[in-house]
Amino acid sequence: MTTSDYAVLVRPKPEMTRIAVVTFFITSIPVFAVLYWYTARLGIWPQILVLHVVIAIACLLTGLRQRRVFSAVSATNLEGNGIFSKMTSVPLQDIVRTVLVPVFRSHPNEASTQLVVLGDDDRCLFRMRGQFWHDVDVATLIEGIGRPTSTEREPLSESEFFETYPGSAYWFERRPILRTLIVIGITAVLGGVLFLLLHGA
Repeated sequence: MTTSDYAVLVRPKPEMTRIAVVTFFITSIPVFAVLYWYTARLGIWPQILVLHVVIAIACLLTGLRQRRVFSAVSATNLEGNGIFSKMTSVPLQDIVRTVLVPVFRSHPNEASTQLVVLGDDDRCLFRMRGQFWHDVDVATLIEGIGRPTSTEREPLSESEFFETYPGSAYWFERRPILRTLIVIGITAVLGGVLFLLLHGA
């Protein structure tokens, strides 16, 4: 479906991509500058450069993926995707109501508003995390959906949110152990590559 087929089309805050780019440079340049300096006498700086480029390409691909994230309403469906989730398409006829729910993030005093789209069994059919979207865009999407909307006043913890709205957790939120293992695995691979480069020279 092309963008012209949507009555409403919204995209995440563009500053999220800018923040990701700035974070990459702030974190990677000092680290690799030290590695280049330390490995210059060992003659393995080209391998370090390759590793640096691979990480930069991975970040670039993630940024490009971020630019393809959207939420939209057509004449028949609510559709959208996430940066780490596939396309979701929900028939408008299956939507009963929408709810705006404040949810605590990592800090107990910091809450972001989540949009949950519910079916007739009050199961979550679609979700948008407010920290990635402008409030006006979320409001526009709700208007396009055209169903009754309510707002929860009291913030929920993440676990309370998932329990109150079944089906709202993304795949990586349903599997925290897997998420942790992936992070550990990536860190171990990068650490192992650096170890081999430094001690194999």
